[in-house]
Amino acid sequence: TLDSYTDYGCLYSWAVAMNISEDYLTDSWTGPDEGHQGICPDGWHLPSDREWQVLEDYLDTAKEYDKDDERQNSGNSGNKIKADTTWTNYENLNESGFGALATGFRWEQRYFLNRGKYAYFWTSTEKYAKSAWYRYLWNDSPGTFRGFPLKINGLSVRCVMDD
Repeated sequence: TLDSYTDYGCLYSWAVAMNISEDYLTDSWTGPDEGHQGICPDGWHLPSDREWQVLEDYLDTAKEYDKDDERQNSGNSGNKIKADTTWTNYENLNESGFGALATGFRWEQRYFLNRGKYAYFWTSTEKYAKSAWYRYLWNDSPGTFRGFPLKINGLSVRCVMDD
């Protein structure tokens, strides 16, 4: 709805976020992930998986890793980037000024899920032909998490200023 768009912004498939052919929702992309502009304005780019790790390291040096499934829980860095208007139960919200909203996601092209509970952000880094790395925040945890959903899902993007 228009209210959702106005309040939460857009949710993009990975190919749209990357501003590349929809063929890459199921095919491997061989382009660079570092500094890829995607749909970001001139002078900005989609953050890579590595750039998200740099942010997490900066915000929280006490992060923990789950090496069994390549996801990580970054201590309390999630709280430091959550907007204080859509999240509950935690302190230090939005300490960094990032302002992440609990937008939820669009599953494939069918349903909108988890609004008010989760935020999901694409990275420019592909994991497999049909999936790419992302970061997510959960209402019931202070950390940030990492995973690789299907590229057809609709997630938020956050742009990073070029050097």
